[in-house]
Amino acid sequence: MAASSQIAETLKQLKSARLIVLTDPNAYLQILPGILPMVGAGAALDLRRWGSDFIAEAFASPAVPFDIKQKLVTSVLPVLKGYFETPDEDTGVIKTAVQTAASVYQFAFRYTINNPLDSQTWQTMSAIKSSILSRVDVVPSGVRICCIKFLQVVVLAQTPGVISDPRVPSRNEVSLSLVPRDHPLIPPINLQAEATGFLDRLLGILQESTSDALLVTATLNSLGGLIRARPSVVNKIVNALLNFNPLKLMNAPMTPKNMVMIKSMWKTTKAVLNNVNARFPPTHPLHERIKAHNKELDNTITKAPAAGKKRAAPDTDEPTDGLDHAKRQRLGADVPEPPAAPPKDLTTGEVSYADLFTLTTNHALQNFDVTEHIPSPENLLRILLPVLLSIDKERMNSAVNTIRARYLALQERQRLERLQQALAAPASKAPVGDDDDEDYEPEYPSEDGKPAIEKTRDVSSADNVADGEVHALDHLGSSSLPFPGLLSRDESKKLNRGYVIKLFNQMEGLPVHGPQAESAGFNRLAGSEYDRESWITMIARIACRSTALDMKDPDVKSGFKRVLDRQSDDDDDALAAIREAMKLYVLQDFRSRLDVAIDWLHEEWLNDRREELIEVPNYSECLIALLDGMLPYYDVRDFKHLLRFLGEIPTVTMDVYERIKNLAKDPERVILATQSLTYICLYRPPSRSLGAHSLKKIFDDFPDAKGAARKALLKVWPQALESEQPPMIDNVAKKDVTA
Repeated sequence: MAASSQIAETLKQLKSARLIVLTDPNAYLQILPGILPMVGAGAALDLRRWGSDFIAEAFASPAVPFDIKQKLVTSVLPVLKGYFETPDEDTGVIKTAVQTAASVYQFAFRYTINNPLDSQTWQTMSAIKSSILSRVDVVPSGVRICCIKFLQVVVLAQTPGVISDPRVPSRNEVSLSLVPRDHPLIPPINLQAEATGFLDRLLGILQESTSDALLVTATLNSLGGLIRARPSVVNKIVNALLNFNPLKLMNAPMTPKNMVMIKSMWKTTKAVLNNVNARFPPTHPLHERIKAHNKELDNTITKAPAAGKKRAAPDTDEPTDGLDHAKRQRLGADVPEPPAAPPKDLTTGEVSYADLFTLTTNHALQNFDVTEHIPSPENLLRILLPVLLSIDKERMNSAVNTIRARYLALQERQRLERLQQALAAPASKAPVGDDDDEDYEPEYPSEDGKPAIEKTRDVSSADNVADGEVHALDHLGSSSLPFPGLLSRDESKKLNRGYVIKLFNQMEGLPVHGPQAESAGFNRLAGSEYDRESWITMIARIACRSTALDMKDPDVKSGFKRVLDRQSDDDDDALAAIREAMKLYVLQDFRSRLDVAIDWLHEEWLNDRREELIEVPNYSECLIALLDGMLPYYDVRDFKHLLRFLGEIPTVTMDVYERIKNLAKDPERVILATQSLTYICLYRPPSRSLGAHSLKKIFDDFPDAKGAARKALLKVWPQALESEQPPMIDNVAKKDVTA
C-alpha cells in the first residue's frame, strides 16, 4: 500500500511538471532531465508508461523549439535503450518507445554528424535501431506499424537528399548529403547500404502480409513519403508496387471482413500510384505501366463476388426494373424519359405565343392561369427557382430544340406568304428604279482629302430580291463616310501588343513537330509545315528580318537603332515586343524549349552577320537576356542542358564567360561552372583562351572552388598552376568567332 501511495504521489508531481512545460515549452530543457531518472527502466510500470508518453510528446510536439530537442537527445537515448533491454517489457511502453525513437533519430543523426568524436551516443542509437529491427516480425500489429514508421525515418535519413541552403545547416533536411565522406563514425557508404536493406524490408511487407490490411496500409503510406522526398528510390518502389497485388485475398472466402480489407488495400495502392503518376511526365517509361496497372485493378475489383445478399431476388410477377408505380421507386433505376411533345401544326391558321411555347398535351395544364392562382410575384419566384434548378439538362435541351423547330417553321411559313403576295401583285405597282442603277460606280475622295457626295440608290438584300421585295431609301437623303484618322502612339502600341499576343496564341493547338523532311538549314521555308516549330521560326524571322529598309543607303543605315536597347523609351516597338514575348515564352519552360532558344539565337546571329546589319548586335542582347533568366534555376542536375546550350549557340561572348564564372560563388554549383568552362575550352578551340582565363579567375577569386578549378586547369591549362604568366588572348578569341 505504501508503494502504491508513493507511486500515486509521484504521478501527481509528474503531472504538475507536465502542466508547466505545456504552458512554457522552453521549460523542457530544465524539467525533462530531472524526470528521466524517475521514469527509467528500473521504475514502476505506471511510471514507465507515463514517462514514455511524456518523452514521446516532447519530441513530437511542434511547439517545442528545434534547438531544445537537439540538446535533449543525448539524455533521452539511454532511457529508451533501457526500455528495449528490459525483459518482458510492457507492450504499451515498447510501442511508445518506438514512436519516440522515430522522432529522435533525426536529432541523433544530426548530433553525430556535428560531433564525430562522441561515439557513445551513436552506439546507443545503433543499439536501439537493432532492437527495433529484431522486433518487427514478433510484436503485435500496433507495434509493427510504429516499427514501419521508424524504418521509413531511417531510410529518409540514410539516403541522399536535397540541400536547400548550405549556409543555414539547421534548415536543411536530415539526409546522407550532410554526412562528410571521411566521417569516422558513420561512413556514407555503410549508411546507404543499410538504408537499402531497410527499404527492402519495407517492400517485403507487401509480399508477406497481404492478409493484414493495417500493415499493408501503413507500409503504403510510408512509401508515399519516401517517393515524395527521395527521387533516387522512386523507380525501385514503383516496381515493387506494380508487382504487389492487393486483391490476392479474393481467392479466399469472400466474407464481409475480407471485402473491406480488399477494398482498403486497393484504394490505398491506387491512390499512391496515381500520385506517383502525376509527378511523371507523359513520356516517362513507367507512366503507361501505372495507368495499365490501375485499369487492371479496377477491372478485377468490379468482377469481385458480393459478400452476401440482403434479400432474395424478386418474384417473377413483380416488375424486374423496380418501376412499379404502386411502390416507391428504387433510387438509381433507369427511369424512362417521358415522351417528347408531339409536333404542333403551325402551317395554317393564326399562331399565338401559347401555341408556340406550349409543350404539354394535358388540357388542364394548358388552361392553367398563373396570374389567378399565384398573384404574388414573390411567391412565384420562390416556386420557379427550385423548379428550374431541378430540371434535367437533357430534357431542357430537348424542349429548347422543339421550340426552335417551331419558330423556324413559322418563319418559313411567313416567307412563303410574302413571296406569294409579291407574285400576285400587279407589275405596275412594283417600284422601278432609275436605268442608271446598274451602271453605278462609287466616287472616291479627291486629292484634297474631301470625300465626294454619293447618291443613295435603292438597296435590296439578296433574300429580298429573291422574294420580289425592293425597299426604297431615297427619302433618307445623301450620306458620306468619314475619312479614317491616323492612329495615336498609344493606340499603335496597344495594337502591336495585341498582334504579338495573337502570334503566340496560335501555337497552342499546333503539333510540336510536323512530318519529317530533309533539313534545308537557314534557307528553309518557315511556313512549309503547319506545326509549332515552323511557327516559332516564322516569329523569329519576323523579329529579325522584318525591316523593309534599304540598309545600303548610308542615311537609313546610320539612323537604324538597336531595337533591344534597354535604355530606350521606345517600348512600343513591334520588333522589341516580339523579342520580349519570345524570351518570356522560352523562360516559361526553358528545359523543354531549349531548341526554341537555340533556333532563335541562330536567326539573330545570322541577321547580325549580314553585311547590312553588321552594326546591330541584337544577338548579344538576346543571348544575355535568356542566360540571365535561366542561370538562377540551374543546378548540378541541369549540367547536360547547359552544355548543350553552350555547345549549340553560334557565339560565346565575354558576358557569358562572366556569368558562368559567377556560378562558382554558390558552393553547390562550382562543378557546374568548372565543367562548363572545361567543355568550352576542349570543344570550342577559338574560345579556349577565354575559357582558360575564366577558370584561372575562379581558382584565384573563390577559395571554396579551388579544388574543382585545379582539376579543370590541369586539363586545359596546367601552366597556370605553375605560377606562369597567362597566355595572351588572341584577337580571334576577343572577337568571339563561332566555334
